[in-house]
Amino acid sequence: MLSKITSFAGVVSMPGKQYSHVKQIEFLSLSQTRVLAILITEDGQVQNKILSAHKEYSDSELTEATNYFNAKYSGRPLSSVRDELLKHMYQDHRDTHREMRAAVSMAGQLFADESNSDSDTIVVSGENNLLSIPDFVELDKLRQLFDTLKTKQILFDLLQKSMFTEGVNIFIGEESGYQMLRNCSVIASSYEVDNQKVGVLGVIGPTRMQYDEVISAVDMTAKLLGSALSNQSNCL
Repeated sequence: MLSKITSFAGVVSMPGKQYSHVKQIEFLSLSQTRVLAILITEDGQVQNKILSAHKEYSDSELTEATNYFNAKYSGRPLSSVRDELLKHMYQDHRDTHREMRAAVSMAGQLFADESNSDSDTIVVSGENNLLSIPDFVELDKLRQLFDTLKTKQILFDLLQKSMFTEGVNIFIGEESGYQMLRNCSVIASSYEVDNQKVGVLGVIGPTRMQYDEVISAVDMTAKLLGSALSNQSNCL
């Protein structure tokens, strides 16, 4: 949407798991040794995974494990929940309650495989809009910019600078701190879910642009996205 409004490239960082909080989890039996885990976070993300159980769990045991997990971990950051579960998985559980053992075993599997890289949380759209901008007519400039958009790591680092600052951030040319963006301007703003900053969105374009129009578009889009995600979270 930002790309279409501004005719530049749009970029958004998806809500990072380190900023998400657990809302609830549910364990459902699929077969004797397979369990479906459904994790919902407070910012509206839903993650489903089929788990391999080391034993057959009855419906009542899965309900007890669900209730135990939600009572203990609901509202807590995903990162701390993951660390605690993985720690418990390698401890001796003979003295722990049955529902705790089941919850730790299954939820631990759900959290153990989280391996998204930073670049996987960045989405870029509208790069082709930059092809028609006179500022990028030189092939070397264009190739360098497209390499930056493709690798995404520089974009992730730059957007993180805007994560916990107020209002719209403007990086013009070398102000970004990255040589590869010296011919660009990046306009970025964080967005919130239920008053918590969870991601950043912005526009990448030439250093010569109508800044007032682009700033307004970025600011309004950040507010609209945050409002939409907050409403989705409240409906789950």
